[in-house]
Amino acid sequence: MKIYFLCYPQGPPDKAGYQHQVVGLAEGLKEHGIEFFSNINYWKIRPGSNEYLLNAKPDHHYEDFDVVVVNSMFYDYGREDLLPEQIFSKKRKFKLVFIDRSDGYITPGFLPKIRNADLVLKSHYNRKYTYPENFVPWQFGLSNRIISSLNPLPFDDRQNEILVNYRVQHNVRNLAEKKVMGEVCKHLKRNSDVDSFDERPDGEYDRLYWEQTGRRHSPAYYKRLERSKACAAFGGTLQNSLTAKQNIFSKYLGKVDYRYNFLKHDRVYQYDSWRFWESLASGCVTLHLDFDKYGAVIPEMPQNDKHYLGIDLSDLKNTKKRIAQIDRYKDISHYGREWVLKYYTPKIIAARFLNLLE
Repeated sequence: MKIYFLCYPQGPPDKAGYQHQVVGLAEGLKEHGIEFFSNINYWKIRPGSNEYLLNAKPDHHYEDFDVVVVNSMFYDYGREDLLPEQIFSKKRKFKLVFIDRSDGYITPGFLPKIRNADLVLKSHYNRKYTYPENFVPWQFGLSNRIISSLNPLPFDDRQNEILVNYRVQHNVRNLAEKKVMGEVCKHLKRNSDVDSFDERPDGEYDRLYWEQTGRRHSPAYYKRLERSKACAAFGGTLQNSLTAKQNIFSKYLGKVDYRYNFLKHDRVYQYDSWRFWESLASGCVTLHLDFDKYGAVIPEMPQNDKHYLGIDLSDLKNTKKRIAQIDRYKDISHYGREWVLKYYTPKIIAARFLNLLE
């Protein structure tokens, strides 16, 4: 099997067009010995070299491959004109996979032309929404950069802290702050140190990663993860069956609820984040919404109270009781890291991808 990636061109650090899932998938395919190429040279492997994870070959054409992978970054940056129009043709001979990791409720994977794709790997998948038939649940997952950047301390040697240091605010993050973080901080000291996007690291590898990830790579942040007992990794926007409808009334109701939060919520969109995976891989007790309660679906599901601490914002009495059971945190730390390294390393992600193609 030969695979061809259509990658968005690498930009400057403040607009890098970082294609995280492409990097993780390509790293895994390389471990499996699968041959792949790209339209461009993408993801430089080491500083000062011309070695790339994904390599362009001028004499190779995407139509000569068994599988072509396109990602939604072209649409996020408004440059779908860079994609060959015929790539979505029903008459093509190759399998077409579209990675849709875009933010928002209606994402590029919903476009009519992408109904022709064999698979749409949908991040932020939620079982309470209706999706086109070619959508399958996907995830951000881990990359080798994240795994190699973390050197977790034993849980007992960590500081009695929880990281609550978002650089971008979400609806769920604001609600969690109002409803549950006060209870968490009765048991763990809050660490809200935030690194600026413009804070360029010193080391050559760290600088390269910082540039290529759109300034998301932060050695100082990873050090905090390694030595903290917990991390708040909330994200997304809450809805219910009324605000999820695509009509004028539901959109207006959703905007009002986003501001005042007066409705009961049963679902969330745009919930995945690098922070969730980094926290698990670092061995932190990871706090997020209860995936099952709010409909979140990823290929291998974590178990609440075993792999992470899933929060139900509609049942605060029980939620606060569970938060207070700090004697369980060491086990959650251990099993959470064990789980993410079992199911979400690049090699496992690539194996999952290859199984979907069969």
